[in-house]
Amino acid sequence: PAHFVVNSGPPAGATAGTGFGLSLSVEDAFGNVATGYGGDLTIALAGGPAGAILRGSLTEPADGGVASFSGLELDEAGNGYALVASGGSLPLAETRTFAVTPAAPAKLVITQPPSTRLVAGDPFDLGVSVEDEFGNVVTDADNPIGLAMSGGPAGARLGGSTTAPAVDGVAAFDGLVL
Repeated sequence: PAHFVVNSGPPAGATAGTGFGLSLSVEDAFGNVATGYGGDLTIALAGGPAGAILRGSLTEPADGGVASFSGLELDEAGNGYALVASGGSLPLAETRTFAVTPAAPAKLVITQPPSTRLVAGDPFDLGVSVEDEFGNVVTDADNPIGLAMSGGPAGARLGGSTTAPAVDGVAAFDGLVL
């Protein structure tokens, strides 16, 4: 019976928000491309982090038994992604698993804010994450991150160590004082 074969893609490692492609063919029981097959082939997510969304043109017509998908994107970093192909009465076919890594650092986000009720002179902690434009923590970011005070009463200043290295994309500031 006829079945799907993944000719190329997805890459072993994709980057969040960066397009990738996939090529599928329909083959007969002897491994020959079924050049007469011209139906639509559809791909969908079969694995990956909960809530992840595959973007791009997810249905393409087969031309001579081959369908090519380009510009596919995932914006959530994670492991265990897989795609599944379907079309007509053909059995489903799943790609190998692959990972999506974060895109380039785009913003700093306070991910461990201090209490809303601080007492002058009492130490507090703060956490800052380096994130890409999609909100993924950029785990290979290791640059130092600096804090500065913005606003507050006249004469107030931020004390403690106001520079910390990012470790796995997160900088921890312990013992800050106002």
